[in-house]
Amino acid sequence: MIDKLITALDASALYISSEKVTTIKDVEHEFKVALPKELKKLLSRFDSSIIFNNGAKIIPFQKTPYTNNDGYLPFEIVYGLENSDNNLVKKNRMYKQLNDEGFFIFGESSGGDQLCIHKENMKVYCWDHESSENNNEFFEVFANFDNFLSNLEPDNANMAQKEIDSANSFLDF
Repeated sequence: MIDKLITALDASALYISSEKVTTIKDVEHEFKVALPKELKKLLSRFDSSIIFNNGAKIIPFQKTPYTNNDGYLPFEIVYGLENSDNNLVKKNRMYKQLNDEGFFIFGESSGGDQLCIHKENMKVYCWDHESSENNNEFFEVFANFDNFLSNLEPDNANMAQKEIDSANSFLDF
């Protein structure tokens, strides 16, 4: 499945040359999580965080604030093991409250929303970083990481022209 995904999305390392500063085993130990086998394979294939040159999108089980009009949620990056701001350890430490609630961050969607795996039920969620605790801040994306990966699609149209939702944008043109 990983090879097919890498080819379809034209996945590549974010950084051409990077040094791993942590291991998968260290990540699992520090955050008390058993990472899905397919995520481990993906992390092992690259020396860096992973981006998708063909773009990546998915139709989530539950609509999020960043789901577009066609029902898709963009997927921007899989955090890696390198020494950068996109390191799995740094991201999970930065959002410690998510870890305390049983979530492990593995990537990012549009606008800074984090994609997480729930450490008990292993479902994939999107965390809306702008919502308050009183509102729904977690949106179920898929029942597990394997289903999440197998349902990712290239987002070639989005790569050619990024959509700007003027009604929800702070930009003023």
